[in-house]
Amino acid sequence: EEDDDSETSSADYLIEEKQKKKFNLLFMFRILKLNLPEWYWILIGCAASLLFGVIQPGFAYLYSGIYGLFAESDQSKQQRFMDLYTLGIFFAGILSALSQLILNYAFGKSGEELTMRMRRLTFSSLLRQEMSYYDKKENSIDALTTHLASDAAAIKVCSNSIANIFVINKYFRD
Repeated sequence: EEDDDSETSSADYLIEEKQKKKFNLLFMFRILKLNLPEWYWILIGCAASLLFGVIQPGFAYLYSGIYGLFAESDQSKQQRFMDLYTLGIFFAGILSALSQLILNYAFGKSGEELTMRMRRLTFSSLLRQEMSYYDKKENSIDALTTHLASDAAAIKVCSNSIANIFVINKYFRD
């Protein structure tokens, strides 16, 4: 009988975890739907994130080329290729910095617009409440102001991270 209870509890646990994942997925899609007017900033940020991810293996290739040059016996050939690899690393570094700047700006801009939209929606919802709503202790002006400031900012952080992490995990994980 104990085996039945443990099987039932593990099955319940799996169902509960599945429901949590489904809820989190639906919540993320709602956030992304609210962020839809800034799709072009998200697209630019994703492209820059993809470019930044592609540059990293390029650095590895250039560094391995430099290490391979130590086996070259011809000094002039070694110097010529060393100059090329060094120039490649320099331009890859500039491209990496630019892509990092663009992705941070694009996701930041998208997140700021989402934060403003969320605060506007929350504030307009607060204005439509009955007067008795504000008489409750949990709906005091202090608590509502704190929620207005912190909840929208938390969603901004979430929306900025979702797209960047998705691109990196989708294309660069084993």
